[in-house]
Amino acid sequence: MNREVDSVELSEKIRKRTNGLSDREILMHMFRKFYNIKDSEGIASRTLRQYKENFKSFEAFLDEKIMMFRLEMLDLDFFREYQFYMRNEVVKFQNHKYNLNGNKGLAAATIRTRIKTLRVFFNCMEFEGYIDKSPIRGLKQYKEIDSDIKVLTKDELYRLLKSQDKLQYAQFRDHVLLNLLIDTMARIGEVTRLTVDDFNFDDLSVYIPANISKSGRARKLPLHKNTVDLLKELIKENQDFNSEYLFLTGYGNVYKKDAFNKRLKMYAEKAGISKRLHSHLLRHTGATLFLENGGDQRHLQLLLGHADFRMILRYTHLGDKSIRNQHSKHSAINDVIPKLKRKRKNKRKYWDGEDL
Repeated sequence: MNREVDSVELSEKIRKRTNGLSDREILMHMFRKFYNIKDSEGIASRTLRQYKENFKSFEAFLDEKIMMFRLEMLDLDFFREYQFYMRNEVVKFQNHKYNLNGNKGLAAATIRTRIKTLRVFFNCMEFEGYIDKSPIRGLKQYKEIDSDIKVLTKDELYRLLKSQDKLQYAQFRDHVLLNLLIDTMARIGEVTRLTVDDFNFDDLSVYIPANISKSGRARKLPLHKNTVDLLKELIKENQDFNSEYLFLTGYGNVYKKDAFNKRLKMYAEKAGISKRLHSHLLRHTGATLFLENGGDQRHLQLLLGHADFRMILRYTHLGDKSIRNQHSKHSAINDVIPKLKRKRKNKRKYWDGEDL
């Protein structure tokens, strides 16, 4: 077989430590070592969980497709087969109640994320001296076809916020949470873990601590006065509970993001919204409207908490209105319109009709 890079080769360092283990067991040993290294580096717990989940999917591929796994199999062709498997054979949401048709093929973003975990894993093992060279080096990124990701319209947002019965504690809590998500564009996993002390009502802001931020970096977000007023009301309602957290269940337990996403479906139906509503769609919507209302991309990057500016393009999907506004304001034709509007004089105004 013509290989673009050699398959993985173990160093003597790892061979001595794994003497007597099968190749599959050696692979698992290296992953545990990788996980411990990243944990010791202070990588966010959410990222560590993602590493585990992505590697588990790779193991599922090995279980289903590889009869007798050998480490020398790990080369570019092998990882291309894994990409093909994810793109064409994996059943989406397997055993999930919403997958009624057994549709196959993972989203391009999911494939890229799972391959990225393998890149980080093998690069770490190369750096640590367990393997001579990462076998996945040179694998081209799976191309992500741009798709028209829908966001909520302003009217849909209005109807959504009107769909809660604010006399009911649970629905009022959800109403406050919806306002906070739309206002800050924070992630649901960050917001539901906020404590009362994370809010500063004097300067209208909320602090997202590093330990609950997905990126592992803390950030401070401004709040609209209307959002602050709602938050103060919720804090008063929560006086019946002895908890430092802000978003609680009716029994005083910490409100979970999965429970909120389930309740969103109820509100979407009540508001007459046919789009599949989930908490991250609110982040997409808030970011899109921020730009359409004239917000700056650099400021949006800071609000969303992205280190890479290119990620802004993944979270915002500008509509025709924004494009028309930007075009109208910045088109080069603006520089020549005054000249074009001046009427050209073709006929003499004062000619008496006599030949010269």
